Amino acid sequence: MIHTANFDGACEPMNPGGWGGWGFVIHAPSGEELLAKGGLLPRGPAMTNNVAEYTAALECVRAWIELRAGLGADARLELRGDSKLVVEQMCGRWQVKQGAYVVVYRELRALLDAHAIAVTWTWIPRAENARADELSKQELVNAGVKIVH
Repeated sequence: MIHTANFDGACEPMNPGGWGGWGFVIHAPSGEELLAKGGLLPRGPAMTNNVAEYTAALECVRAWIELRAGLGADARLELRGDSKLVVEQMCGRWQVKQGAYVVVYRELRALLDAHAIAVTWTWIPRAENARADELSKQELVNAGVKIVH
């Protein structure tokens, strides 16, 4: 039973230094949308698109931990995103160097390890990530942040 989850993040109206928005959607193997969420991250010099992308993946994994308890031991998760950086780093193909996102990367990696969650990471084109993108920007719009990107 492979569930899929799309995640996305945004930093608006400027990157770096804008407000961060994150969003994710988790689908059942049937394609049914099980859970969709988005959130707002504070504006500041350390806010970047990469921080928002990693936060989206982190929040998705937190939600998955709660969801999988009721799904059975054979439930698996494929995390899909249009951030090449997140996908390649989480797969171990790219090094994690420096930047504000490193803190969130470490938190995500620790959460996966602590809960023994093995996920598949898949890069997808932006066009296939529209729902997560919409969710990542909704809280920004609600807060009156101008969307430029």
